[in-house]
Amino acid sequence: MEAKRAEGFSEGTLARQAMTPAERAIEDLARSSVRRPAHLSPADLDPLVAALGESGALELVGMVGAFHVANRIADLVGIESEIPIVQRRLRRLRSFGVRLQARVLARVLDLSNRSVEIDVAAALDEIAKLRATAVPEGYRRLALAPGVAGWALSIARGLATIDANLVARVSDRVRASLASSDEDVEGLHPRPPDPLDALVFVGTRYPARTTDALVASVREATGFDDARLTDLVFAIAAANAFERVDRLLG
Repeated sequence: MEAKRAEGFSEGTLARQAMTPAERAIEDLARSSVRRPAHLSPADLDPLVAALGESGALELVGMVGAFHVANRIADLVGIESEIPIVQRRLRRLRSFGVRLQARVLARVLDLSNRSVEIDVAAALDEIAKLRATAVPEGYRRLALAPGVAGWALSIARGLATIDANLVARVSDRVRASLASSDEDVEGLHPRPPDPLDALVFVGTRYPARTTDALVASVREATGFDDARLTDLVFAIAAANAFERVDRLLG
């Protein structure tokens, strides 16, 4: 894809009629993963399979999952946003934001060269053990996209380092907060009264609305230090990714 076309596609300025079938299928999947994740299913991959083949469609499932981890973390901790937590004029909040960003990025980013050679069956067994639940049968298809299985395993291993009760609570709240329609990600909606649950709700429905005040309320209510807040942010992002990937693979 040439640069100008790629820019138009990423910015949403490329007319739909000018898109290829594969580009339209990618746009539809990306939109559905944001606006109606509660209703995602393997059928959402059919246009991608037709355009890119099964392995190509599965690679895009991994991209969707990775997108919802990285972008959600960025929104929750205020990377490249106007949230006061990262503005220089509020030095204490900015300091906290920078520390939290560094901890989260250290957890999720590994820039070393890695082989995609992986025993997919063994990886899926480990994922099931780490998540304490059977993976959907559709995960077996990742034999065609071993890199996606490796990504899922790395996220599951990250979750395994976090308090199991916190992970379970976050996972339940994320599942209950998933959007079903455009209305769910637009406008205003009642938030749970508990600050931690409220952060999970916002971080699931519209993470860009996360504010320093909301994060501060979680810290005050829970007594979490930077490390525990990092765990919480990662758990929210990972749960959102798995909820989507689980539904797409079926």
